[in-house]
Amino acid sequence: MENLPVRLRRLVVVSAPWLVLVILLALTYARFVAAPYAGFYFNPNSGEITGIYLEQGAGAGLQKGDQLLQVGPVTWESYTSHLRQRFYEGVQPGDVVPIVVQRGEGRLEVDWVIPGPQPTEILTRLGTVWWLAYIFWGCGMVTQLFLHPRDLRWRLLIAFNFLTSIWLLAGTFSLWHVWESAILLRAAIWLCMPVYFHLHWVFPRPLGRLPKGLLWALYLGGAGLAVLQWFELLPPPVYFLGFLLALLASVALLAAHYWKQPQERQGLRLLLAGVGLSILPSIVLALANLAGKVGPVEQLALLSLPVIPMIYLYIAYRLELGGLELRANRAISLFTYAILLLSASI
Repeated sequence: MENLPVRLRRLVVVSAPWLVLVILLALTYARFVAAPYAGFYFNPNSGEITGIYLEQGAGAGLQKGDQLLQVGPVTWESYTSHLRQRFYEGVQPGDVVPIVVQRGEGRLEVDWVIPGPQPTEILTRLGTVWWLAYIFWGCGMVTQLFLHPRDLRWRLLIAFNFLTSIWLLAGTFSLWHVWESAILLRAAIWLCMPVYFHLHWVFPRPLGRLPKGLLWALYLGGAGLAVLQWFELLPPPVYFLGFLLALLASVALLAAHYWKQPQERQGLRLLLAGVGLSILPSIVLALANLAGKVGPVEQLALLSLPVIPMIYLYIAYRLELGGLELRANRAISLFTYAILLLSASI
């Protein structure tokens, strides 16, 4: 972006938040309207049914703990191997879909009536962490409008917020594979990797001069992995490793700032503690995903993520906070306790 003409760079900066907002609104529509209301929730990694949203009598055909083997003509192996493969293609509420599950030692076929939207399922979708995406978008807008100076760190922080908002929202309903959500989640995370690394290299002050060749390799590598993911040339679960690598690299770079820049340690102490504590539940979540242990409740680990852009903004504006700084420190202490408690419970 540094090499773009000034007018084109300004156009990108001005249009980016509105383009991202359109994407978020489209994903919100897909989450609440396009994603099927099948009457049950399943773990997208293991296929285990973890929630039934119908009354006990009506939902007696499926049970928690059943392992999905086939839904209609689509096998579980085909579904997990192809991120554009969908269950219930062309199915309407009231249609009967044969579902094959593993229950105990036996296989069972259930003629499942697609119920359509049910109050419990709607409340479950409303109650998860999809709205966090709009907090990140808002932090990106605040950064763009009010943060100074408008340098490389400013642009990276905007990109950090907007990319994170996209993968957060896409990830909340990607198990249904609707509207390219499963691919968009993975592609956005691959694009995040170089941005996260670059941001934490230069904030609050650069650790050193990064060779241009390395920067090109990082960004081209992230873009290349995103393209490979779009064409489904990468194994679907491998993006978890990229997510973990980006988080761990961010913490390691902040620790390097603390070690090499003693004059910045007061701000870095807060930033390192806040970032470390806020991504701890996310690391737990990523490890649980690799083990196939994540359901809608465990996604609450992501509630800690908005503290990251908020701490960046807090440090940028702390000289202007005056007497409010003490209250901010108290609020951060309470938030820290809540994050540690959440991580331990998960």
